[in-house]
Formats: sequence, structure tokens, C-alpha cells
Amino acid sequence: MANSSDNSTLARQVHEQNDRILSIEDFSVISIIGKGGFGTVVLAELKVSPENAFAVKVINKKQIISEDLTESLLIEHRVALLPNKPSFLAGMLASFQDTEYLYMVFDFYGGGDLLFHINNERVFPEHRTRFYIAEISIALFFLHSCGIAYRDIKLENILLDNEGHIKLIDFGLCAEGIVNGQTQTDTSVGTFEYLAPEVLARLPNDCGADLWSLGVLAYEMMLGRYPYVSDTDVGLLNEIKETKVRLPFTLSEPVKQFLSRLLKEDPTERLGYDHEKGCEEFRSCSFFSEIDWIKLEKREVKPPFVPRLRDIKSTRYFEPRNDIFEVSKDVSETSLDLSKEFTYSSTDILALL
Repeated sequence: MANSSDNSTLARQVHEQNDRILSIEDFSVISIIGKGGFGTVVLAELKVSPENAFAVKVINKKQIISEDLTESLLIEHRVALLPNKPSFLAGMLASFQDTEYLYMVFDFYGGGDLLFHINNERVFPEHRTRFYIAEISIALFFLHSCGIAYRDIKLENILLDNEGHIKLIDFGLCAEGIVNGQTQTDTSVGTFEYLAPEVLARLPNDCGADLWSLGVLAYEMMLGRYPYVSDTDVGLLNEIKETKVRLPFTLSEPVKQFLSRLLKEDPTERLGYDHEKGCEEFRSCSFFSEIDWIKLEKREVKPPFVPRLRDIKSTRYFEPRNDIFEVSKDVSETSLDLSKEFTYSSTDILALL
């Protein structure tokens, strides 16, 4: 299991080895491509190397302080710096701060998120769903092997890169030190429609909650709706307890078996739950009988959909936005200084300066 302090050490070592610390002034912002509760994501280019495209996540320090989310931010930072990660997890290229904001720099993935594609296509065919779920599972089981529960699987957090492979992004809700059958977290977080029953009930939970969410995601991809629907936690929990998941006759038998084995109320019965053998069990499911896992891990399987991009800065697969990004001119200091834990520059991005 990866030690959470290892990544802080990595960031500190890189900071010490390189005098050059990036700032937002090194970038030209092209457009806003996303907004969340605590920040904005912008498409940007380096002023000295405009042929490259980056996604820069801009986080407001005051909001982090007011919501007491400093530790969650640092967990996100550590997960983004995990070594030896599969290519289906977004990796951070740099991070820095100023008096008001924290910045995290990633490659820009021009294929857009899966929500954009579902909104335009309504559903994905079985073979396309299978491909995406298989690549997502590689990222997910890697995190689980590191003792990390992801806790926010949803269409918006899965991007397509320029070749059509998935990238799992946004590690802000991750929990560290979680091992199925051994350690759990007491916090209940995530996106409502994807929450596992144990999370809805606010019970201790582990990586098994991710498997439920993966089942909801696969169901949504193929059927264009959630398996259970309600307006409240209690209502959704009662739906799960009292109603067997509806699996239309149009689904193939392997799909039905796959969804049924993920959408189990008891997390220990879900496909892939076992910490030691869960990944192997998951891959051996008949739903994946056509998958060559070795080739898939090496990105040697052609994606079912390849984005048609004019150039690397094309935003045709992102919802159009009219708002303008401006860095606040307020120079007042906040009490949040994460210079040692947060500042990081990869050799890849330094080579462009």
C-alpha cells in the first residue's frame, strides 16, 4: 500500500530541486471549461510554449478554509501524484499557489466528459459501455490496491482523451487508508444518485461503495437512467431495500449478471469486493469475455469512439460557456499557506519553460 506521506515527500523534493516555481502568470487562459463548488477549471497554454494545452484547476483558498477542506485538498494532491499509476488516471503536472488561489495543472483531454456524450447520444451500446467500464476498473482497482476509496464515480468525472481512452479525474473526495474487510471510513460523501446503500445509511463504508457506484454508472450508460430514483436519502435507501433492480429484457444475459453482481445491497457480496482477489474476480466476469486485459492496460485496444478534434485546444466536446475567467485583484493574505505540501513541478512541464 502506498504511504500517503510519500507523495508529500515527492512534491517537497521536486520543489527543493528546482528553483523555478510556476505561477498563473506563466499561462494564458483560453476559456473556462468547467466549474465546481470550490473552483474553476480553465483551458490554458504556457506563454513560452503555446503549442501545448493544459487544464488548470483554480481553487479558492477562502472557500477551502471556510469549509475546513484543507486535508481533503491535500489528499487530492497526493492521489494526483501517485507513482506508477495506470494511464487511465489523470496525473498532475504542476501545482502552485498565490495569496488567494491554489492551482493544479493537468494535461487537457479534449474528448469531453461522458455526461456530454450521454446527453447527446442518450445511451451507449453494450460494447462501448464494456470498453469504458473496463478502463475505469483498471484505474479504480489501482486506487483500491493503494488503500484509496475514490468515492465520486459519475459521468462528469470521466473524461475521454484525444484518442478516446478514459481519464478518471477529480480526487477531491478520496479517502486514504481504506482496505476492504479491514479498515473503513465513517464519512458519507459522493454524488446522490450514485451512493451505495451503506453510504446513504451513513454507516462505515469502504471501497465496496465504489463498486456499487460503478454498477450505477454502467446501468446509466446502457439504459439512460439510474437504477433507483428518489428525492431523499431515506427514499432512495428504501427503494434499494424494497425493490429488485429492474433489468430490461433488451439487455444481454452477461450484462444482467454483471449489473446484478455489482448492485448488491451487502457490499461484501459485490463483484470485485475481495481486497486480494477482487480484481481477478471482476475481470473474469462473462461481461468482459471479449476483453484482452493485457492489451487494454497498454492502450492497445482501439476505443469504440475517437474524438474528431480540429486541434489539441478544441473544445467541441465541452458545453459552450460565455463567462470570463479573471484572477481576483484582492491582495489580502489568507491564513492558508501550503508551500511545502502543495508546490510541485514535474520535469515534463519544466522542460517546456
